[in-house]
Amino acid sequence: MKEVKNTLLSVLGAVLTVVGVVAVILPLVPGTPLLLLAAACFGAIES
Repeated sequence: MKEVKNTLLSVLGAVLTVVGVVAVILPLVPGTPLLLLAAACFGAIES
C-alpha cells in the first residue's frame, strides 16, 4: 500500500510540476499554487 501511495504522489507531483511550469509561461494562469502543490506531493512521499 505504501508503494502505491508513493507512486501516486510521484505521478501527481510530476504532472503538477509540468503544468506549473507551463502556467508560468502563460499569462493568465497562476503557476505558483501548482508548484506549491507539487512540492507538497513530493514532500509527502515516505521513504
